[in-house]
Amino acid sequence: ATSGGTAILAQTLSSTGYSGLFNGGQGVKIYGGGLCVDVDSNCDPDASGDGWVRARGYFTGDADIAEYYPSEENLESGDIVIIDVNNPLNVKKADKPYDSLVAGIISTEPGVKLGKEKDNNLLALAGRVPTKVSAENGPIEIGDLLTTSNTPGHAMRCKDRFECSGVMLGKALEPLDKGTGKIVVLVTLA
Repeated sequence: ATSGGTAILAQTLSSTGYSGLFNGGQGVKIYGGGLCVDVDSNCDPDASGDGWVRARGYFTGDADIAEYYPSEENLESGDIVIIDVNNPLNVKKADKPYDSLVAGIISTEPGVKLGKEKDNNLLALAGRVPTKVSAENGPIEIGDLLTTSNTPGHAMRCKDRFECSGVMLGKALEPLDKGTGKIVVLVTLA
């Protein structure tokens, strides 16, 4: 029901069409696979405005929350990164063990993305993330605390939980016996 104005619901089954609910030019539209909430019927993907969305729940198939961060380096998903002290607000690949500048892990496919897309590296803030790891500090077992390593962009296990204070980036959810590889890590900065 509406109070003043006309509500229209339109649906389509084609991939190029859209579904929408409008009231006097304002409304919600699903167009080309995306959701648009706008005060007119244009739904410009670059438009922005004030407002908020309230929901009782949110479901996504992917497993982490990430925020866009800039970097002067070419980073890959799974890379361990640190704060770049020479470039404010930037991150760069970690390359020494137990680095207190640890920022986290570059996400593979986050379920939730925060920030501006102009910064093209998604840093995982919470959740499960495929992560580059090295067994240089011994085999990694499920539940091991992880920190930065000598291998650029890779994590290693902390042998002692007290060594990890202030330098921990996550907990291993999978093992790695030797060499380097990728395992799923629960993001836990501490």
